[in-house]
Amino acid sequence: MNYSQLLSAVADFLNRQDLTAVIPTFVTFCEADINRKLRHRKMLARATAVLDEQYTSLPTDFLEAKNIQLNTDIPFSLKYITLEHADLLRSGTYSSTGEPKYYTILGSSLETVPTPDGEYTIELAYYQSFTALAEDDDTNWLLTSHPDVYVYGTLVH
Repeated sequence: MNYSQLLSAVADFLNRQDLTAVIPTFVTFCEADINRKLRHRKMLARATAVLDEQYTSLPTDFLEAKNIQLNTDIPFSLKYITLEHADLLRSGTYSSTGEPKYYTILGSSLETVPTPDGEYTIELAYYQSFTALAEDDDTNWLLTSHPDVYVYGTLVH
């Protein structure tokens, strides 16, 4: 199934000519809902970044972290902590710089504790948002593998 076929299928189910123009909006709402709820192996991606400050930008398609590994001589995973815990650690044990041990998410940034004392490389395994449908990009893995999810989600909205 592709985008045009999806629009047609939804229009057939609705059997209302007055909604044809807003079906693409329903599809957009469906995709937003799916991105909030669905976590599937096909949504996993990997990226690397350099840590040299307290905050590092996350990928633009980032939804949720799966694992964040600090690539040192002996690589290890950073441990997730809450923002409150990060603030508490920063005011006490980790008030200075050092090798990052923990991370938290603040908006579209990754915050590490303690603040890096140099340049470190991380490998981020994360769930990425899937490609939204549009006229020029008329399919994605979800629509190809599970068109019923799209049809149902669009009809719900």
